[in-house]
Amino acid sequence: MSTSPIAAEVNLGNQNDDMKFNVSTGNVFQWVFQSGATQMELTSAELILDGVNLDMENNNITDANQIQITGSSGDTVRGFFSGSSGFLDIAEDENSGVIRMFAKTAGGVSNNMVDIDGGTGLVTFGQGGIGFGSSTNQPTIVRSGNDLNYNVASGAEINLEVAATSIINITSSDININQDLDMNNNITVDWATTQSTVGAAGGASSLPATPSSYIIIKINGTQFVIPAYAQS
Repeated sequence: MSTSPIAAEVNLGNQNDDMKFNVSTGNVFQWVFQSGATQMELTSAELILDGVNLDMENNNITDANQIQITGSSGDTVRGFFSGSSGFLDIAEDENSGVIRMFAKTAGGVSNNMVDIDGGTGLVTFGQGGIGFGSSTNQPTIVRSGNDLNYNVASGAEINLEVAATSIINITSSDININQDLDMNNNITVDWATTQSTVGAAGGASSLPATPSSYIIIKINGTQFVIPAYAQS
């Protein structure tokens, strides 16, 4: 296919007319910039691509204010790579910044849902929380004021799994447990603080001669047992 330069500027039609460029199937219509020209400006309310792709190759889409991709109700806006690998970069500027994602409520109120901060490396959820899976019995992590709630359906579990030699550290003044704390798979409580004396005798009944069972614990890594008695 050959190309030929045209005049620097061509005016076709007027404000009230449509202009169509038609090429046969398999052929390509090209805008060719010559003599150092680097920019094509489309001044229009809308640029409509019907059933075709906008292939930018190694070029960029830039805008001084905003770039908006809008779909009709039920449409899906996708970004993907044709190859097997690659990166999808969304940045506020070329160096750093915060990417903010908004979503509207049914009443049309725009809420700041997610902030991705390139400076701190933090992902901040501004509204609600995180849901996993479908909406039926969906596990969620929800912020409530300064609290963070992990919610699962009745009968489900929240599991924290680490390697056999790893440690889960919980740093808090108090840990409130509103249900049973089941110690499975020979897990014991390791106490770091003990004392060698007791206070004055109390008013409880004397212990039976033999306990019902023994509870296995550790004190500074050494294993001990505590006698357990049947509840009266």
